[in-house]
Amino acid sequence: MYQMNLQEVPVTITKRTVLSFISKLYVPLGLLQPIIIKAKMMIQKIWLLKIDWDQILPRQEIENFQRYVAELYQLKDLKIPRCILLKDSVAVQLIGFADASAQAYGAYLYVKSENANETR
Repeated sequence: MYQMNLQEVPVTITKRTVLSFISKLYVPLGLLQPIIIKAKMMIQKIWLLKIDWDQILPRQEIENFQRYVAELYQLKDLKIPRCILLKDSVAVQLIGFADASAQAYGAYLYVKSENANETR
């Protein structure tokens, strides 16, 4: 069972603290990548502002970061079971999805298994 643990939010919000916070967001199976990609897009936007590492961010970027962190805390109770195959599987399928936009792209593969009594 995977459970997300969040760290403390920085008091002073600079390019360095945002990058440090975002770099600690790691989900081994990538199940939360659609959420984490928003953080990576945020740091990309901050990078384009061409401000120093320890300079406080503009107000709009601080508000965006604080809103993102608040939304992240809604995930603190999220639990994802990792069972892949059922015992005595009679059918196994590999299912793939992909999507893209001007800002990002993503692809996922899922395993679906069935036995005489249930499907996962």
